[in-house]
Amino acid sequence: MRRIYFTGLIILIGLITSQRGYSQSTKYISQFSHFQSYFNPGLTGYEGSTVRGFVRNQWSGFEGAPKTYFFSTELDFGELSGERDPE
Repeated sequence: MRRIYFTGLIILIGLITSQRGYSQSTKYISQFSHFQSYFNPGLTGYEGSTVRGFVRNQWSGFEGAPKTYFFSTELDFGELSGERDPE
């Protein structure tokens, strides 16, 4: 009976370790002050209409290194139609 459990444990460990891991795929944004609406959607349009983007190439010397692309557009429809914000 012990041998069956041991064999099952070895097979389970083999299956778990043979799967591809995605532990390094967490996106990291170091320029928080420029992308506040990414973390807090309530700030969308706070600064008027803006277009922002960045590319982060982590571990650039290694093949298959993670890359992060981010693109953001915020539109103030009142500004686009010619309305002025109340002061």
